[in-house]
Amino acid sequence: MHKHPFVENHYRRVTIGIIAVLAIILYAVLLWFYGPIPLTSAISDSSISIIILLILGFLFWFIVDIIRIPQAEFIVSLGVIGVWLVVCFAIQLIEYPVDELFIQRFLYLLPLRFSVATLLWFILLQWYRTVKLN
Repeated sequence: MHKHPFVENHYRRVTIGIIAVLAIILYAVLLWFYGPIPLTSAISDSSISIIILLILGFLFWFIVDIIRIPQAEFIVSLGVIGVWLVVCFAIQLIEYPVDELFIQRFLYLLPLRFSVATLLWFILLQWYRTVKLN
């Protein structure tokens, strides 16, 4: 089993930290501008969401080491994105009161959330493949 690239050396830990902070800021700005979300809620939503996605990405390295079939990796990736969307729904459930507009707010932001999760997840997957090839 290969050593995890997040904790392999100090340079990568710092790089992952900077990328995570930039992703949180970018996602918060997107939520703030795109959706009807106040800035403080957008920051907390993006922080929790990106940290959860980072944790799932950390754990996915060990799954990739076991699963070598690309189709299985794709199915697991869809499952991870589904779990992340459920976490985003739970975050919104905690932050906002449940009223008649609750589902509309979530569905309004669903394309943005799905696009961000898919983009970040497949960038991480490609980076894992590059690390494995080296």
